[in-house]
Amino acid sequence: MKNEFDKKLQSWLQEVATTCDKYAQEIDLDFYPFQSPLPQSNIELLVVAINPGGSKSYKVMLEEKSKEYGKVIEARTSEMLAYDVNMYAVKPQWEIDNKLKGNDVMRTKLKRVFVTEQLQNILKNSTVMNMYYFNTQDTAALGKLSNLIKEFCEKKTFEFIEITKPQKILFFTTDNYTLSKCGVQNNSIKSIGNYVKEGVLKNGQNVLAIPNPGFYRAYSHDNGKQIGVHITKYINS
Repeated sequence: MKNEFDKKLQSWLQEVATTCDKYAQEIDLDFYPFQSPLPQSNIELLVVAINPGGSKSYKVMLEEKSKEYGKVIEARTSEMLAYDVNMYAVKPQWEIDNKLKGNDVMRTKLKRVFVTEQLQNILKNSTVMNMYYFNTQDTAALGKLSNLIKEFCEKKTFEFIEITKPQKILFFTTDNYTLSKCGVQNNSIKSIGNYVKEGVLKNGQNVLAIPNPGFYRAYSHDNGKQIGVHITKYINS
């Protein structure tokens, strides 16, 4: 069973790397699906965020990787689509060494939500991926991506869910249209309080959606704690 899982996952990674490299060469934007280590076969929580920020040039990234590896790197490969640590839960050593803020703002806000030991552990061990894989500065900049690119990412994100079958799925967006583009049935989406929504994927799986951390009001200390209550209830259901 694990060999079959590994085969499907590797095929998915290879297609994403090959296809996104082609798009990245055209638009000169870097890409990567994951903001955590590559997943294992038993995902307790899959976090689906919207996009990696930064608007980093693909050419610049390849030049940096070439220096890092001491050889010419011409494309992101299937082994270069993830981070060594979960960027939502842990500040990586390279950010510390280079005195970079990185995801500090994101991590600070999430600490207001994942306040219990159970929540902290499940976030730390979660698989974090982006719905759209390209380095756009913010969600508004997603409009610069062609429909072809966005549709590919949407398709592959839902395909990843089908391959890995995570126990629980937490979206970092409450926008109905965006959720529907990743397979959440539009007529199933409903608000349950504190800016949190729930819904059902087209494969029948229940999911939870919390606001993008850029929505400051939702991440006040009080509301953040209440979002954590909703997540705990969902995780334990």
